[in-house]
Amino acid sequence: MRAKKLARFILSMLLVNIGGVGLCLASGQRPQTDWPKDELVAIKQKVERLGAKNKVRIQLKSNEKIIGRIHEQHSDSVSIQTGKEDHPKLREVAYSDIKSIRSEERLGSGIKVLSVVMTIAIVGAFAVLTHHRSR
Repeated sequence: MRAKKLARFILSMLLVNIGGVGLCLASGQRPQTDWPKDELVAIKQKVERLGAKNKVRIQLKSNEKIIGRIHEQHSDSVSIQTGKEDHPKLREVAYSDIKSIRSEERLGSGIKVLSVVMTIAIVGAFAVLTHHRSR
């Protein structure tokens, strides 16, 4: 019973919200949203989470793709190191130009550590087994 009431309430709120946007558009006004600010904050937070030296893939609003490592973070932009390690190029990218950013690392550090530990365990077990068989 409560679930039905909650579902009706949520549906009615969504319809009221959509209807309000439709009225704004019909009257020639743009709906008031903070989307660009929210998007900018989300991009900044993601860059902070990824941190320096992480390899990233950036999709710009111009549909250009940049692959590189985060070199330095600034208040309104991020420096990306592109190119090879022996010939690095720094490129400054404004947060407002970024459409999306994601990690380019295929494996997380936890998986890497786990794989090293498992490899050592397997090699150790193999060494123990072959040592016992030789006696």
